[in-house]
Amino acid sequence: MKNKLFLIVPVALLFCFYKSFAQEHVKGLCQNIEIKNAVPFIQHHTRAINLPFIDDFSSTQIWPNINNWKDSDVYINNTFSPQPITKGIATLDALNSSGNSYYPNGQFIKYYADSLTSQEINLQGKTAADSIYLSFYFQPQGLGFSPEPGDSLLLFLKTNTGAWVKTWSAPGNALQPWSQVMIAVTATNYLHSTFQFRFVNIASPNTNDDVWNIDYVRIAVNRTKLDTVLNDVSFTSAPSSVFANYTAMPARQFVGFPQEQAGNFSAYIKNNKVSITNAVVNVRATQEPLSTILKIDSTSVTMIANVEETADFNLYNTVGLTNTAKNIKHTYFIKPSSSPTDIKTNDTIIKNNELKDFFAYDDGSAEQAYFLFAAPNLPANTALQFHLNIADSVQGLAIRFASQVPSGAGKLFSVVLYKTLGVSSASQQVLYQQDFNTLQYTNDREGFSYYKFDNAQYLDTGVYYIGVLQPANSGSDSIYFGLDINNNTNLNKLFYNVDGSWQASGTQGSIMLRPLVGNVFNPTAIHTVKQAIDKLVVFPNPAENAVTIETNKNFDAIIITDLQGKVFYFNKTKSAKNINISSMQPGMYSVQLISNNKVISQAAFLKK
Repeated sequence: MKNKLFLIVPVALLFCFYKSFAQEHVKGLCQNIEIKNAVPFIQHHTRAINLPFIDDFSSTQIWPNINNWKDSDVYINNTFSPQPITKGIATLDALNSSGNSYYPNGQFIKYYADSLTSQEINLQGKTAADSIYLSFYFQPQGLGFSPEPGDSLLLFLKTNTGAWVKTWSAPGNALQPWSQVMIAVTATNYLHSTFQFRFVNIASPNTNDDVWNIDYVRIAVNRTKLDTVLNDVSFTSAPSSVFANYTAMPARQFVGFPQEQAGNFSAYIKNNKVSITNAVVNVRATQEPLSTILKIDSTSVTMIANVEETADFNLYNTVGLTNTAKNIKHTYFIKPSSSPTDIKTNDTIIKNNELKDFFAYDDGSAEQAYFLFAAPNLPANTALQFHLNIADSVQGLAIRFASQVPSGAGKLFSVVLYKTLGVSSASQQVLYQQDFNTLQYTNDREGFSYYKFDNAQYLDTGVYYIGVLQPANSGSDSIYFGLDINNNTNLNKLFYNVDGSWQASGTQGSIMLRPLVGNVFNPTAIHTVKQAIDKLVVFPNPAENAVTIETNKNFDAIIITDLQGKVFYFNKTKSAKNINISSMQPGMYSVQLISNNKVISQAAFLKK
């Protein structure tokens, strides 16, 4: 009876505690996979440059332009701001130039994190009469997490003695519109041949929850505090997709199905001048890899000042597309002006609409992390809806894992394919379940890990669901997934189950799960039944009548469950032992060691 109380009372208390908290969670990233898996930054020798200095971060990706900048801490991207000033921004955060946390152990301190340092700028011979001003735009949070009030953004200027002087700062804040800052560079001690300026952010440790964005940095002569007009017409956010329902899908599921085609496709353009401006936006659509032209078109856009406008194009006839197409490439361009402040690299933007053997709702970039918190003794389930227009084979699931502290590597999970979920009075119907996959991060540039079904599932047309089942009692040790904030499909396509019933997601964004269909692919890891942690050994494996448990862990109890969390064995003991399993049905089981009502280690075995 005491054993039963040990189980029932804590579970009841934990369930009440659980019910008071949200079941879906988002948090900052512990790693930037785009940086971590990119070609390393090439250090450039120091070089003196002359005025004017101007960079809107549209000429490079991942790393700053080495002709303008000396260091590689910031992340150059076009995804961390909802409406950048021009295409491309520099993001300062709590992650270093390798894409990892500056303090992975999570010390509770504030620290200098990213820096962005200019090349040396020759101001020799300049005087205060030249009226040199440095200007830039900044934005806290963007599409990441907001910096706290103590997590500031700072600007330093270098004097002729080599000292760095803080001349401006902004306290952390929630998402704000872009603001332009004007800094006079007229003091004599700044007017030397090796002048530099440097942006630095102060951040908190462990996770990427201190995001600042910078755009359009400019320093020139003959300026005043009122010289805030950029006189630049440019592209801004990423163009829209040609697909109506996805960001990527197989060609055979797209060609010939009008319901999959967006009514139009668009580029986003901004007039940074003070007056109304007309601009002609051109587009060239091609089928790749053969560069077959699908459409050439142009449209005139009338733009008021400082407002992002839309250049819309009617969808072209896709009859020319073939099932062998890999990409529909849209190249947009505008005629640049003759103004010296008009940056030519922001006058072109490209959208690749991928026709690959997977369905995607995300754009391939993660701005946040998503995870579930399940009720005690119950598994945590995610399921993503997709549909087949023609019969096809489902081969597995691609997952963009988000890193976590401590690392999630080696965690066990199942990939489950459903025909229906238990939503809206429907009963759950599982078509296929592959158990005891292990979480493995990847060095692939795209950051997705590929899990292949042992047996491909051949399905007819219709709606299906695919997702991840995490074993019961994962608790705060839940698996983290990448979350794309630039696309918002979770509310219609993502479902979760953490308490025995399926619910529609209430989280903005798109979870980075991709159903893999059609051709056979090379998985990230071969599916095997293996132990999760080397300090817990269960043998023999497979087993028929009994298993022996060996461990050097200190624990209070042993539990054996199936993947749904149903308990088949419980023993409150502090020592490993032999366990009779002869009465259990054949299948996969999980052995869990419990300490202080938490799972501290687990391993899998197969019952014959």
